[in-house]
Amino acid sequence: MARNVLGVLVGIVFAAIATAAVQSINWSLFPFPEGLQMDDTEGMQSYMDALPIGAYIVVLVAHAVGACVGAFVCSIIADTYQKKLSLAIGVFMLFMGLGNLLSLPHPIWFNIVDVMVYLPAAFLGYRLYVKYWLPRQAQ
Repeated sequence: MARNVLGVLVGIVFAAIATAAVQSINWSLFPFPEGLQMDDTEGMQSYMDALPIGAYIVVLVAHAVGACVGAFVCSIIADTYQKKLSLAIGVFMLFMGLGNLLSLPHPIWFNIVDVMVYLPAAFLGYRLYVKYWLPRQAQ
């Protein structure tokens, strides 16, 4: 039980780190304008409207990579219920993503695709664990 809880907690940390690592691509290519604050609704709307579609795709990839990495790490650490715990990482990331969608303006197509990314990506993390990590443990 303790390893399962630890797996989820460490998985969430790794998910956040992986997401931020991929997101850093956008932060370097499309930095916030000087003086823009997150609570400036109009300024954020103007900034988000000016972003190219590629910037949004990088965000989607960041969310998918985060959920996948978090689920994979969680599966390695947990001693039981790896599939369910991996999906729990995906659900956690989904709720974090929903908070992001509600707090910042995004195009509608992004909102739709973003909520569909987390669970399949977390399941992929679990499948990568099964395919690549478990056989190594049997050796």
